[in-house]
This record gives sequence, structure tokens and C-alpha cells, in this order.
Amino acid sequence: MAMRFVKGDKFAGYKVERIHLSDDGLERYEVRREDGLTRALLHCPAVDERDRRPRNVDIEALALRLAAIEDSELPAVLEARQTDGFPWIACEYPPKGRKLSTALQGGRFESIAEALALVDSVAALLERASQRGFVHGRIHPGLVWIDSHKRLVKVYDLGFSDIFGPMPLSCPQRYCLAPEQLKGAPASGRSDIYAMGVILYELLAGHPIFTSEENAPSREKMIDLILTREPPALAQIRGIPAYVDDFVFNAMAKREDDRFPTWGAFRSALQAVAARYLREEPGSGPVPVLAPDSSEPSDPDRVQRDTLESLDLSAGCSGLVADAGDLPPPSPPEAPHREPVELPCSPQERLGPRPLVGHHRVGCLDNQGACAR
Repeated sequence: MAMRFVKGDKFAGYKVERIHLSDDGLERYEVRREDGLTRALLHCPAVDERDRRPRNVDIEALALRLAAIEDSELPAVLEARQTDGFPWIACEYPPKGRKLSTALQGGRFESIAEALALVDSVAALLERASQRGFVHGRIHPGLVWIDSHKRLVKVYDLGFSDIFGPMPLSCPQRYCLAPEQLKGAPASGRSDIYAMGVILYELLAGHPIFTSEENAPSREKMIDLILTREPPALAQIRGIPAYVDDFVFNAMAKREDDRFPTWGAFRSALQAVAARYLREEPGSGPVPVLAPDSSEPSDPDRVQRDTLESLDLSAGCSGLVADAGDLPPPSPPEAPHREPVELPCSPQERLGPRPLVGHHRVGCLDNQGACAR
């Protein structure tokens, strides 16, 4: 693939030190300011993708909005401009750690609890970003950086869909695109929820949906499978509990209206699934630390109280508490019916040393993430 720059090139006050190979429609370069003090990761559209990027985008204003989030799990935006006819953005260089895609080359996450905790951390970040009006739209394992303990460090490329356009369907990571994106619709919050379901499936199965070590579908076949078929149940691959399987497939529902309506609903269900798994599966390991609720300030006293030992599973179901806005009622699902997800549901249910939120009792969450009782 033709690259815009080679090692040693100088551009906009930066010098290219290393080329980062990428196959998701962007070019990435490790650069350093010519004063030698600032190291950054420079992103720009691939040469053959220049006609796909959005028109009339105020790149500097968008970068200021990104910088205003000030989230430790997002890379700092150093500079963003349009130069020589193409947009580019320079971000904080990745800290120590590795890409989730690199970690997955060694196989699946053997600890189901660790996989659930990591996905919750990414979802918490995307929930905070959504509160600032951002949809990721391009999330895939290559953009998630983790540390040696498989905990989240950074998520890259938030807001890049607005700057560089959607991920091309020719990219290998197209399996993370929701069906509506494959049909040309813009990304939404529920598109990102779909992608997180796909990523969790890969963490637990050890390979992407519709893929195995022996078989990787062609682009056309993969798109057709995503639009028309469901991947094999995780229970068939490694004996995943049915309630975990059902949660993943709720997130990966083909129709937007059949998925969890908000990040709050997604995370409440995920944390309840994690709590049940740690209760019911012997030898599942230590309690993982899940991300705090993005909608509530941290309360140190409550953090101390809300440990796994203090879970109260006897409280009644109070209905879906997550804010679903003014969403219309979901249409009848076209996809094959899946049994309701069995989830614990008390506002007092928490997991780990940080506050968590769970709202649903066993068997009360249906395909749409709504209370079925």
C-alpha cells in the first residue's frame, strides 16, 4: 500500500520516526516535534481513502471538543489541522502496554471475569464520551490498549469517524461494524454497543465472529453472514454459561431496536452477569475491578460497603432505571427469538471495590434490554 510519508520525512513541524502499519483506512506515524521534546502518534487518511472523508468538517473545533473530555483513558489531542488538502490529528503517544488485538493473537481470555471487566471499562469510557455527544463508530480490538494485567489503558480514535469518515468495508476489522453501518447508515450509540458485543465474543471465543483458526470468510461472505446469520453460540465453543451467551447476543442483535437502548442499560446488565458468574462458577478467580458508574460521583463510604459479600439479591425489581431518553417503543424483532437474559437486579448489587449499578432481577431482561416483568 502506498504511504503518504516515509521515515525521516518532515511534516507540519514533526519528523516521522516510524511507520505504524494499519489496515483500517488510516495511516499512523510515530512522530516527534522538531524540537525533539514531544513524541506523538499522527493519524491521517490512507492515500486511497482520501475521497471517503467527510466534507466541511471543522477539524480544529472537533479536536477542541475531544480535548475538553479530559479523560485519562483517552489519548490527549495535541494538534489537529488540515494541511496540503488532507486532515490530520496528532495524539498522545501510546503508553506502555499493548493492543488488545495483539493480546488476542495468543488466544482467548481464559478468565471470563477478566473479559467482562475489560469490556465494562471500555463501555464506561464510551458512556462518558456519549454524554459529550460522541459516538466512536470505528471501535475494534486494535484501538484498545491494555496493560500486563489486561486492564484498560487507552482507547484510540474517538471522534475520528467525524474527521476521516467511516471505516472502509475493505478493512479486516469490518466484522466489528454493525449491520446498519454495513448498509451505509451513520454510526449510533447502539452501533458501538454492537461492536462491544462483538469484541466480548472475540475475547471469550478467541477468534472473531464467523471466523476460526482454519477459516476466515471473504469480505463479501463476512458481510453477508453479519447481515443474515448469527455466529455460533459461545456455549458450543467453550462451555460459556447460557446467561453470558445471551448477554453477548443481546448486544449483537441485528436490529438496533433489539439491542440495549443505552450504555447504562448495557453496563447494568453486564455487571449483573459478572456478579452472577462470580457467585455461581467455582474457581472463577478474584473479583475484578469494574469501572465506576459514569452517571454518579464516587462515594468512598459506599465503595467500602459495596463489595461482593454485601450483594443483596432479595430486593424487588424496580424496572429499567437507565435513561433511555425518548426512544420509541421497539418494533417486533425480525431476528430469531432468544430467551430472556437471566440477571440479578438490586440497586444494592455491586461488584468489586468500586460502585456498580444493577437494576434487574433474574429473568426480567428481554431482547430489548427492557424489564419483562
